[in-house]
Amino acid sequence: MTGKKAAAVQPGDATYSVDELRGAKADGELQIEFSRKEEYLSDADFAEVFGMSKEDFAGKQAWKKAQLKRTLGLF
Repeated sequence: MTGKKAAAVQPGDATYSVDELRGAKADGELQIEFSRKEEYLSDADFAEVFGMSKEDFAGKQAWKKAQLKRTLGLF
């Protein structure tokens, strides 16, 4: 190992379950962008967890997105 930090997996390259994302820690095995955890959910999981589509979520104001993510344990 060279000591370099692994590059984060980009949303769309991989999906994870909501439980995996809720338990993800910065020093854990998931190499994701932690500020964008919700983007690693499949479309079906996203709709089930958030009660709306990813497109509807994207149209919300930033404070509302943050509030929803905190409530659902994805912040």
